[in-house]
Amino acid sequence: MTNQKHQIWVKTFVEKQKQLPPAFDVEKFPFENEGYRNLINQFLSFSQTNLKRSCGTVGKKAFVYIVDRNDVNGLAGRVEGIPVVGIFKGSLISLFNLIVKDTANFKKEDYLTYQITILFLYYHEKAHLIQRNTGELWQLDELTSNNGYDQQQHLREFDADLYAVTMILPHIEELAARERFPIHELIALAIAGLYILCMDFMHGNDLFYLKDKSHPHGQLRVLYILTKFIMNITVSEIIDLQEHNIGILWQDKLYKLLDRNESEFNKVISVFQNHQADMENYIMELQTLQSNFDNSATLKDPKLSEKSRNRSRWAATAIDFINEKFCSSYK
Repeated sequence: MTNQKHQIWVKTFVEKQKQLPPAFDVEKFPFENEGYRNLINQFLSFSQTNLKRSCGTVGKKAFVYIVDRNDVNGLAGRVEGIPVVGIFKGSLISLFNLIVKDTANFKKEDYLTYQITILFLYYHEKAHLIQRNTGELWQLDELTSNNGYDQQQHLREFDADLYAVTMILPHIEELAARERFPIHELIALAIAGLYILCMDFMHGNDLFYLKDKSHPHGQLRVLYILTKFIMNITVSEIIDLQEHNIGILWQDKLYKLLDRNESEFNKVISVFQNHQADMENYIMELQTLQSNFDNSATLKDPKLSEKSRNRSRWAATAIDFINEKFCSSYK
């Protein structure tokens, strides 16, 4: 099925389901440059194939679609037994505005950061499907509620984040190789981009907390994401961590993403400095809970094997965009 025919099928299916929010037409994205619409189409094509393969539904139905809502959110669930992942239009536009600073001029760093971040979104939602691999009708979204501390929800989000981090690392390797881009720089860009993503999900409510609300605080998520990156890199020996101080490098990238706003940047760093011990203790607590979590996506998904991870790679390079006349200066 072509991508266009698939999108028509998805739109028709969604319209029949009162439980699902409506689908959004990718061609209507308000991006100045055609290249970003092309990226979203490639992203949908990859994630669609990946989801069908991972859910064992090759030849059957399973779909990823863009939700026509302006919220910064995502969803995962099953409808009529069909696995569904929804990425909200608002998430893609908000991340674009936060990461792509200069839409008139193509910058490879912006483009790579954006691509890695939206891949993380997909894998995070896919992890929720793995966690609840049943045929029942259910949906799980990413909006943080203020209804008090939900330990099981914190655990599911923790597990989904670690799954997503593990799955995007092969993409980072491929992008670095294809773009001839230093991989330690790309890892730092990815962490900075994921900080922007995690804090975007906070919807401006950035008052720090640990055991509160339905989802972990954005900065706590960044800390364990960074920790997982370091663990995966150490095991796979991708780079020599003694030569590349990722901890400092990602802060430099984040400073630039925050428009070099020193006050905002210092506020970010002060949370890590003031709450480091408490954050590390809570991460250890979540790790202990995860080890006994029967439906852990990180621990039970066979697609995390090296062979399967290699098959799941995808990267749209900056050269692809240049060829698509992404920026007038490259015509």
